[in-house]
Amino acid sequence: MKKLYFICLIMIVHVEYLTAQEDHLTKTFALPSNNYKVNDTSTIEPLTKPVKVVSIIDQKSETFKRELEVWNAFLGSVDLQNIGFIFLVRPLVDLDRFKKHWFEEMQMNYPFFYDQSNKIFVTNSISEAKPGHTMVLDKNNEVIEEGGKVINTDPFNLYRSTLHNLTTEMGIKKSG
Repeated sequence: MKKLYFICLIMIVHVEYLTAQEDHLTKTFALPSNNYKVNDTSTIEPLTKPVKVVSIIDQKSETFKRELEVWNAFLGSVDLQNIGFIFLVRPLVDLDRFKKHWFEEMQMNYPFFYDQSNKIFVTNSISEAKPGHTMVLDKNNEVIEEGGKVINTDPFNLYRSTLHNLTTEMGIKKSG
């Protein structure tokens, strides 16, 4: 009986070790193609920037409007020459109405990426339970940092700090 207990204990420890190893593996984010990009008059190409911020936008979220306000301010305070923002918008009932809200009402002079089929979300294992989920990617599209909504102080400061550190390491002087 003691041998069986000992074997089970070793197996549990081994499984826990393997799980911990998987959690520490770097995750590469599969970027959307430009076919998914929706823009108004902007010529911004966020997919080509060396540093990227990916944020999940869900119009059904209670904090949706506030999130856009914060993102708009955030966009005005960072180096858009070197940092690209990839706003992934969850499928909508009325895309034209959303575009009007995004570009005109919220005055977001920045493109968003729209995937009616949910392919980008499935490919990157992004669940619907994570509206506002945000990731900072390096030049290889590896996830460097991830967290919650930008409207919360801790994630906001974390993203700004990570962007500053990442761009400084790359020799980029201004990051925000």
